[in-house]
Amino acid sequence: MKHKIKILVVALMCMLTSGCSTVPQPTMEEVLAEVNAEHAAIQKADVSTEQYSQYVSFRSSMNQDLKPAKSEGNSELSLEQAEFDINLLFDGLHKTYGLYDLYGGDKVFEAARQQALTDCKNAGKMNADVLRQIIQNNLSFIHDMHFTIDGENISEGLYPCFFTEISFQKISDGYSTIDGKVVESVDGADNLDSLFKRSLTRKGEIVYWPVTFAKEEEATKNPPSLTIHYSDGSSQTITAQPYEGIKENPELRDVDLYEKKGIPIQYSRWVFSKDFSEFAKELGKEKVSVMNLSLNGGGQANLASEWWQNYLGKVVPTNFFSVYTQPYMGTAGFQGIGDLIGVEVVDPWTLIYTQSDDFVDNENLLIILTGKMTASSAEIFVDMARNVENTLIIGENTGGFLTNNMSGSTKLTYSRIEVGYGNMVTIFPENDFEEGYGFEPDLWCPAVYAEEAAVNLVHRMMK
Repeated sequence: MKHKIKILVVALMCMLTSGCSTVPQPTMEEVLAEVNAEHAAIQKADVSTEQYSQYVSFRSSMNQDLKPAKSEGNSELSLEQAEFDINLLFDGLHKTYGLYDLYGGDKVFEAARQQALTDCKNAGKMNADVLRQIIQNNLSFIHDMHFTIDGENISEGLYPCFFTEISFQKISDGYSTIDGKVVESVDGADNLDSLFKRSLTRKGEIVYWPVTFAKEEEATKNPPSLTIHYSDGSSQTITAQPYEGIKENPELRDVDLYEKKGIPIQYSRWVFSKDFSEFAKELGKEKVSVMNLSLNGGGQANLASEWWQNYLGKVVPTNFFSVYTQPYMGTAGFQGIGDLIGVEVVDPWTLIYTQSDDFVDNENLLIILTGKMTASSAEIFVDMARNVENTLIIGENTGGFLTNNMSGSTKLTYSRIEVGYGNMVTIFPENDFEEGYGFEPDLWCPAVYAEEAAVNLVHRMMK
């Protein structure tokens, strides 16, 4: 049972005056009440055999007779060598790939293996480049952002396309422009509530913008357009701004702490060092602070948990749980942090993040900045934030690197192709997370100016 939500009662509750914005603004108290309710409503799936057994099964070796193959004596691969590497790869996937059962198990993977062997026979000349493409083609059904071939993801994420030409406001029966033109429909959009996102302008104003999604190249080079139809019979076509990737600031360390307009901000590029979690002790003393994860590519999950322990003095649970798909892994790797992240061995799988659902009290305001580079352990941090009162996530949907982990890589014997994948499956609340799409923010904003927008939001509400 989640705790009763308390509202942050500090100077931030001040009402924004209508003269400060073109769109009527809520108070911070109203914003946090709405966001807290949304976060508290997320219900963790039961950590039970019924929940995870459909995704994991006992999978021993395929017992293939993997005999060394003859070499062609040059840069090309013989058919025997290519077949050996294919069989070696699929044998490894069968034994240890975390999403093997999620993607159909033996039936699907064996069909893919046989097709890959056939493609090798039909390829004519064979080398590592040809084999790499054959492998990628036959594993295209995998949508796992941690799955890589020679360091390259085989899946693509979905990037936000922000339509910022017009700021809309939410009204009782839909959405309207500030001058009162009511949106009747938008071509290609069946659900206006899914299209219009609660957003934040660079000046720190809360508005509603249409946001759609596309692969990175389209979002960057060929952003989409929308035609909006109003109840007065008029129509308007608007185009999304080209997606802009956020760039690293060379003046910042991988983990850094600084201030902007009097607001302390922790910047973190990775979740790798103790510095990541130690800075939480400083932010925990502040009424308002910012955690900038917009470029954070992940790292050690236990440090994400440790950060919250340092910030609040309490353990914060996740809304998901994960299962290692290799039976009898045991808990040796979790010694000393088992209570922090929740570890359980059940029939005989090792489960982590098994703490009961909870909504943790927090009297301060913590803003978390996210972008498409926010991935893996940084996304674990974001998910935990949604179990903490008075957190506000601002920016873009995250990278979506969380259904699986990255436990290592396998270098194929003859082609030397390196395939990386994990040995875990993660189970989320229904409709809460999609691989490649990630977690949604509470306030949508291009990551390139999310920090500026967040600081302006705080200062507007403190006037």
